[in-house]
Amino acid sequence: MAAIFVEPIIGGNGVIIPPDGYLQGMRALCDEYGILMVSDEVMTGWGRTGAWFAVEHWGVSPDMITLSKGVTSSYFPLGAVLVNDRIAKHFDQNVLSCGSTNCAHPIGCAAASASIDVYQQENLVNNSAVMGSLLYEKLLELKEKHRTIGDVRGKGLFSAIEFVEDRSTKEPLDDLGPAVKLLREKGFWTMNRRHILIVAPPLIISREELQESLLILDDVLTQLKL
Repeated sequence: MAAIFVEPIIGGNGVIIPPDGYLQGMRALCDEYGILMVSDEVMTGWGRTGAWFAVEHWGVSPDMITLSKGVTSSYFPLGAVLVNDRIAKHFDQNVLSCGSTNCAHPIGCAAASASIDVYQQENLVNNSAVMGSLLYEKLLELKEKHRTIGDVRGKGLFSAIEFVEDRSTKEPLDDLGPAVKLLREKGFWTMNRRHILIVAPPLIISREELQESLLILDDVLTQLKL
């Protein structure tokens, strides 16, 4: 049996969000041809996009979900695969002959259980959705103010700012290094993919903390005339 792996939102290349209908169309094709749909939620899972898993934004149910990182809040390395009932029932009668030295590591599983409790008790997935809406709104305002911002993209607290030399040609800005260095010096911790700045605050961020961070970003862009 074949399988298609897809990131519902492509993170490493700059938070690329698919158009509405894309994932639904993939699900339909998988159903038509008997292909398993596997959603890679290592970066987008566990509330990062304002839903438990990013595929939920498009009402899609994959056959499998691969996950890591957020399941333990990255306090301990742990990965897992979620499967639907049809796949799970197959292994009720068929042995899955595989494993690893650290399979079901007790500390990793304990960290995951504790993290999930906090996600639920502190309503962090909803906070990601609410703060994410504010973040996107403020990033659009920055786009209007700063000439080098060619595009902003985001779902929940998973956003990106794409910097360009010229908006009409969309030529990428040559070097974000000085901006990233200055941002970190001022307490705005981030990373970039060449000309794309990733903005992904922690899910516990408050409105006041988010606004303070965006003021730092605005100040740095103004200082560097970006």
